[in-house]
Amino acid sequence: MLEAQTNVSAVGLGNNWVDVANSSTTKQITVPVNAAKSAVFCRLRR
Repeated sequence: MLEAQTNVSAVGLGNNWVDVANSSTTKQITVPVNAAKSAVFCRLRR
């Protein structure tokens, strides 16, 4: 499962991880990025 979060740079990494839809059933995924957020974090979860 792929999880992601977007925050402004001043906040950095937080606890607001969300599951990326359909990420557990595919080997490739495109994640749109909100330009208003300056930091994007992704992690793989078992």
